[in-house]
Amino acid sequence: MNRLTTTILTTMLAAGAQLAHADVALDSPPQIKVQFADLDLTRVEGAAALYRRLHSAAQSVCAPLANDLARLDRYKACIADAVSVAVAEVDKPALTMYYRTQINGSSPTLARIAQR
Repeated sequence: MNRLTTTILTTMLAAGAQLAHADVALDSPPQIKVQFADLDLTRVEGAAALYRRLHSAAQSVCAPLANDLARLDRYKACIADAVSVAVAEVDKPALTMYYRTQINGSSPTLARIAQR
């Protein structure tokens, strides 16, 4: 699968936020298209850049849950789920490996390469 964009969709965790905002249709969860045609996803640097874009997009999509401390756990879960789904949709080995290092604890070597 060679896609130039991917879409971050919130999961059912965001349903509470949607219910709180009557102007948002329940059947169309918020989404953001993330462009990555400029990245080389066969390299760790490209995977790290895409991961940062996906994480940032997930934060934006899940933002309604961040309005108060009572929803903080749902906000974090929403981001984690949205990024997980997007990484699976992109389906590139370097991105998947980078994602796994982020959720399982960062690899010092991979982190140094990604920061270059």
